[in-house]
Amino acid sequence: MKKYEEEKLLDGVQKHNYELFWEINQPLCDKHIADMKKYAIRIFSNMYTNFVQPGFEIPMDDTNNFDKWEQDNYDVTIGDLLVKGFPNLFSADSSSGTAIVKQKKTFEIVCHGLKIDLKTPLYWLQLNMSYLDNFVYLSFHSS
Repeated sequence: MKKYEEEKLLDGVQKHNYELFWEINQPLCDKHIADMKKYAIRIFSNMYTNFVQPGFEIPMDDTNNFDKWEQDNYDVTIGDLLVKGFPNLFSADSSSGTAIVKQKKTFEIVCHGLKIDLKTPLYWLQLNMSYLDNFVYLSFHSS
């Protein structure tokens, strides 16, 4: 992002100017999956004061079948990210033929105050549940 765009974006937020903010931010939010390099996700826990930002990159299309690559990446779920990033908390059981993500401990995964299902597609989450800085903030909330 260029310096001018950053200033315009910040100015839109500070002055509560919705149109000015979205003029810059909309192209950043509405990216096709082929234009993305990785998912912008930060994970918090109500038991700790720091956050974790798992690096979950979107693999490049190295096949000649773009449609299959695109569908495969649309099908990646938040459960897939959590199994890869937090193997002590999540596991994948693929004995039935399809991978089923299971939590090893009891807690809720929350975004914007909503409980998130582990089958939620990451791409959908990135497009629809990101904050103003385009990160998706998840919270592991245990009671």
